Amino acid sequence: MSSKPTTKRTIPIMGQKYSIEYHANIKTDDKDEVYGDTDKGRKRIRIDLANNRGLADLKSTLLHECLHAILAQSGIDNMLTDEVEEAIVVALEHGLSPLVEFKSSIWNRIKPAKKLELEIDT
Repeated sequence: MSSKPTTKRTIPIMGQKYSIEYHANIKTDDKDEVYGDTDKGRKRIRIDLANNRGLADLKSTLLHECLHAILAQSGIDNMLTDEVEEAIVVALEHGLSPLVEFKSSIWNRIKPAKKLELEIDT
């Protein structure tokens, strides 16, 4: 049982609309405390505001749960054990976090050249 969400938004994941809910305290059947969870049947991501410390944690948890949703929508989650899925999601979360972190602004530094020229050695 968890608290009612304080904020509810949606995000598109592989053509499906997932709701994102921010809760004060999430309780699950198998764990007492979690940072977040994903319910693929309800297309819902819940983020626990009590366990996440600061904006960086919230972003990381949201990315983590979105990765679970991507695996669910693709059907790949059905091919994996829970432990293997979690290991893959954690690896991708840590690898992708710097790319999606707004402060790094890596996406703002990518600018296409006015003219693309290919040089081919013959």
